[in-house]
This record gives sequence, structure tokens and C-alpha cells, in this order.
Amino acid sequence: MSWVLSIVNAGVPIVLIVTDQFLHALKRNERRSGWQSSQLKGRIADYRKLPDSLSDSDLCAVAKIFLPEGNEDTIRKLAQNAKASEKCLAGIEFAVKKARYLASKEGREKVPLLN
Repeated sequence: MSWVLSIVNAGVPIVLIVTDQFLHALKRNERRSGWQSSQLKGRIADYRKLPDSLSDSDLCAVAKIFLPEGNEDTIRKLAQNAKASEKCLAGIEFAVKKARYLASKEGREKVPLLN
């Protein structure tokens, strides 16, 4: 944390994207060392809590990024797969990469889409 604060104190803008575990680690560090996290929190200009889960439309938007040529059914299936998978967004990326690989192995230029 000293390193992060030294960068902030030097006027360098930074962005931290953290999980709830980071906040728990800060509290644990305070108890062990006596350091006060208020030193960091006082320098945070903007704090935003991200949603705990992604909506279907968010997942479809990500699927469309990975498979721009995808039709509505294919995009929806990729989003449903992501929702059911522990990998979530990485699951979309993996499925599209695998589909592209298999298509190329069969001599196809494009991934076959669902009807």
C-alpha cells in the first residue's frame, strides 16, 4: 500500500479494480500493522461498486464482440453458456476460439452458426 500511496502522492492517476477480498485484506492489514486504510480511502476520487452479476444483454454484448458475425440464436446460446459456466466471460472467448479452430480444421473460413 505504501507503493500505491507514493504513486498517488506523486500526482500519478491510477485505477484500482479490486474484489471484495481486497477490502478484507485491507482490514486485516490494519489489524496486524496499525496502518490506517483511511490514508488510501481519503485519496479515492471516484468509487463504483460493480454489479455482482452480468445481465443477459451484457453477456450478449460480450458474445457479439467475440463473434461479430454471430446471429441472434448463436449469440444468445453463447450468453446462456457463459451464465451457466464458472468461466463466465472467459467461457465465451474459449467457445468462440474453439469453434474457429474446429471450423478451420474442417477447411471452413467461417464458424457455422445456429439456426
